[in-house]
Amino acid sequence: MALDGLNAAAAAAILNQAKVDPATKTRGVIVSAFVPGPLGLAVPVIMARNAAKRRGGGGGTGGTTDSKPAPSLVTVPDVSAGRLSAKDASARLRTFRLVAIEAQTYGDDADQSIVVGQDPQPGALVPLDSEVTVFIGAGVPPPDTEDQDLDQDLTNKMNKLAQDSTKLISDKLDAIQQTLSGGAGTTGATGTTGASGATGTTGGTASRPMKPATP
Repeated sequence: MALDGLNAAAAAAILNQAKVDPATKTRGVIVSAFVPGPLGLAVPVIMARNAAKRRGGGGGTGGTTDSKPAPSLVTVPDVSAGRLSAKDASARLRTFRLVAIEAQTYGDDADQSIVVGQDPQPGALVPLDSEVTVFIGAGVPPPDTEDQDLDQDLTNKMNKLAQDSTKLISDKLDAIQQTLSGGAGTTGATGTTGASGATGTTGGTASRPMKPATP
């Protein structure tokens, strides 16, 4: 029986591309060579598909494989929608072989000590024993002390500026008043001199009218 050289060459090319082991390649070439026509080419095609399936399934010819088993995954449950406490949320996550990590978050007083969020979100696929952060309500945030300090410092500065301005104005008024008071004193001194002159005039009037002589 004549061998089909074209089928043998085509089979070799197909099996080389499929990267089958040498023994499988040899069998495919021989079978293709003995089966004439298109049927001879179907043999290496089928053999290449089977080799690809074996590699994809984790096994391969020769017993070697590069694939690694996928880690066991679990769906993250929803622990943020039922107003659970941190303790209850942690217990529920443990039933899924997950570890709860608590984190405080500010919000409303009504949500204090209640789970208000989580990360990863519900429905996410994560490996077993993964950590899930649960956000616990801590109530209304405290006032910003830094802003209060800045406001108080600004108030103190404004008060001091007002005091300094008031003192400056008061000092100016006192200086003006002292200037005016000094001018009035000089006028008074002049008046005193005039009084001395009047005294002299009074001395002049000491002469009395002479009485008429008695006859």
